[in-house]
Amino acid sequence: MRRRSTGWATIGIAAALLTGAVGAPGAGARSASASGPEAGAFTRGARGAGDPYFPADGNGGYDVGHYGLELVYDPDNDVLEGVATIDARSTQGLSRFNLDFDGMTVDSVTVDGQPAAFARNRGELKVTPPAGIPVRTNFQVVVAYHGVPDPLPPEEGGGGWIPTEDGVVVVGQPHVASTWFPANDHPKDRATFDVAVTVPEGLEAVSNGRLVSHDTAAGETRWVWAADAPMAPYLATLDVGELELAQYHDAGARPGGVEWLDAVDPALRAGFAPRTGAQLAFSQAAQQTFKRLRRTVAVPPEGATLTFWVQRDTETDWDHFFVEARHLGQADWTTLPDANGHTTTGTGASCPYWLDLHPALRRYQTDLGDGTCAPTGTTGGWNAVSGFSDGWEQWSVDLGAYAGSTAQVALTYVSDDSIQGPGVAVDDVEVSTGEGSTSFEDDGDPLDGWTVPGAPQSSEANTNDWTVITEAGAPPSYGEGAQQSLGRGPEILAFLADRFGDYPFADAGGIVDDVRGLGFALENQTRPVYAPEFFGDPEEGDAVVVHELAHQWFG
Repeated sequence: MRRRSTGWATIGIAAALLTGAVGAPGAGARSASASGPEAGAFTRGARGAGDPYFPADGNGGYDVGHYGLELVYDPDNDVLEGVATIDARSTQGLSRFNLDFDGMTVDSVTVDGQPAAFARNRGELKVTPPAGIPVRTNFQVVVAYHGVPDPLPPEEGGGGWIPTEDGVVVVGQPHVASTWFPANDHPKDRATFDVAVTVPEGLEAVSNGRLVSHDTAAGETRWVWAADAPMAPYLATLDVGELELAQYHDAGARPGGVEWLDAVDPALRAGFAPRTGAQLAFSQAAQQTFKRLRRTVAVPPEGATLTFWVQRDTETDWDHFFVEARHLGQADWTTLPDANGHTTTGTGASCPYWLDLHPALRRYQTDLGDGTCAPTGTTGGWNAVSGFSDGWEQWSVDLGAYAGSTAQVALTYVSDDSIQGPGVAVDDVEVSTGEGSTSFEDDGDPLDGWTVPGAPQSSEANTNDWTVITEAGAPPSYGEGAQQSLGRGPEILAFLADRFGDYPFADAGGIVDDVRGLGFALENQTRPVYAPEFFGDPEEGDAVVVHELAHQWFG
């Protein structure tokens, strides 16, 4: 376990309060160019920037020029301690103004170094300065806070502050900034950023722009980043964890060239490898397939159990792995639950759509006519799993329903007609009777009686199917794919610069953390964040990098 030194962190927070945090330009005494009668008129700044779709987003009465964030993050408990130094300029005389800030605890607020009164209400931090702020006046707000940030709810697109196994990644839109620092959280109020993050030694912390420094002391490392070009607050990002950093300079895309820094989670380098021995059964990946690894099992009167190990990486909620069974020669097909709890009766998002692609699934699912399905069909019930596993998982299936007869069982992977994960691997199959047990080794009969019959007649023929492979025959890992596609960044940026003009920033790169199910990439300024699943296919990986880098010109 890596634990933060509370004493060191407290000293850092106190120092930030006294010095105005990280490199905040314009800090200091209030300066004003106000004159005339309006200079003495003070009113409350508006709650909201006037957005017709999100009326509470942003705030009125001021514009932010710079954010300086001094952060301390403890991945053991996900607690964030922060000091946000905000340099702003009033657009009206202000008696009070709001900042957008969700959750956590506000410890103190100062305006131009003086304590300010504050109150919280539904995502708004209301600040009352000790004296009115005249129109067209520069002022500085410092907010100290702590707590555990909340991720965005699914109805707001998901994302936000997303804890990982060793840290956190922050990505999403449009309401992300206010979940981890107080902000004028609207895209029209762009500002420059300095972000300093203290984390346990051995972890990396990556943000937008250029890496200014990283220094280690007392078991902690402080990473400092500077985004010198103004950006919308939601484009600010943070990724903390064990990350491999690739830094280099490329002379193309703009005068003076571009400083590149890519961050990839090394955990994404793990791919499919046999659990034991040298070989495994692998489904491969293809659109609109119904792949079965099938055999017959004579089940004695006392019953039998089928166990096996699975490593899976499929499109969550759309593609599924399950065990089919019937009495040999009968039409009583059903799916069998895993006694170890990996299966559910949830029909996911693919039903009812995929019933037209794979009519045989009507045996287990019924279209209810309202866009959902029941987990029962014409002959049996639905028990399956979708998404990805955390390495190898053991399944155990009871064949007791076929006691005293011969069962036909199939390990089945079914996909819809768009988007694919790498597929499903199976190893170390064991039938309690001994018949059908195999580790798929090269012993003259790797399948040991298991067959690959192809898709049911009612589905289109599979373009590929179950096969036996070694580790060398497995598809590239997400980490390998990310490294390959991100490595083409300078080439892609030069291509885009030929069409759009010089690249607008001095820094570029990408972030790929092991956040499974994220489901999107976002054009965070200078350093987009990508879901790892984009890099399961080289063409898709290259395409998403092109897409996100093109956004750098246009937002």
